[in-house]
Amino acid sequence: MERNINIERIEQIAGLFGNFDENIKHLEAKYQVLVTSHSDRITVKGEPLNVQNAVRAIDCLLKIIIFFQFYSFFCKTLHATN
Repeated sequence: MERNINIERIEQIAGLFGNFDENIKHLEAKYQVLVTSHSDRITVKGEPLNVQNAVRAIDCLLKIIIFFQFYSFFCKTLHATN
């Protein structure tokens, strides 16, 4: 099975994969899937249940990454106005 996850910003892929791809390697090992990145999406391949679980985990991680990007932007903006 194969699933694609659309990515809005390249920084999200960098955050998800981590330094030296350590985050994605851990996820691949845990869920026994193959994760590849493209310019605007991530592809997850493997057994259907494993892919489903890995995609859920990736979705959650992306939400955390997006939150921290927004929070960082908000703090910089707030700091700049003071």
